Amino acid sequence: MFIRALGMRIQAESQGFLVAVAIARPPFLVVMPSQGMELFASQCYSFRYIGLIAMRFLRGPETTDPFSNWNKLYRLVWRICWFFLGYWTPSHLWRFRRFLLVAFGANMGERSDVRGKAIVWYPPNLTMEEDTILAEGVVCYNQAKILVRSGAIVSQGARLIAGGHDIDRSDFQHLGKPIDIGRGVWVASEAFVGPGVTLGDRSVLGARGVTFRDLEANTVYVGNPAMPVRERGNKNE
Repeated sequence: MFIRALGMRIQAESQGFLVAVAIARPPFLVVMPSQGMELFASQCYSFRYIGLIAMRFLRGPETTDPFSNWNKLYRLVWRICWFFLGYWTPSHLWRFRRFLLVAFGANMGERSDVRGKAIVWYPPNLTMEEDTILAEGVVCYNQAKILVRSGAIVSQGARLIAGGHDIDRSDFQHLGKPIDIGRGVWVASEAFVGPGVTLGDRSVLGARGVTFRDLEANTVYVGNPAMPVRERGNKNE
């Protein structure tokens, strides 16, 4: 009985994925929905209505275990969807990529942009406020929550790593710790932000800088490990 119930749930999730693909596809993308899905999609008269349906079926797994079978299946569907629908898109199609992320559970503010070649491990653990960006090549390894506050920029190739392992245990038990990127922060190209780190408002982590500790607000950090070099000015005043 449990196996049958699980199978029905996976089938429902798969059908929801097909609905999302059907309404978001470029003209050249061929989608082959399951039996009856084409008729169902034809009854949906607005993107908003279909989007709500997609979000209903594509919401994140109810378990908190990041390595459960259900979570793995969810992430696999997400990666396939992003590869075919988001990865190739030019920068100006940020609204379309934002729609995909929201459909898979991300919390995206106005004018928030995740570029096509950025990697988001698990959308429900990503929150981006207004006027934020994850640039090309950014790795958002969000096994725990990652919050990018308003006006923050994460530049090309940067790593946001919200997961690790307990090295004092023989089984290397997984540890997930949230990352909080403050308002107006700049994480420069190829910088590394480790698990549990908070970057204070308007702080700067220079190119290829590495930090495993919190950064003070209005301060510029460089190096490995990142060290403060000066306060950040405000030429707008």
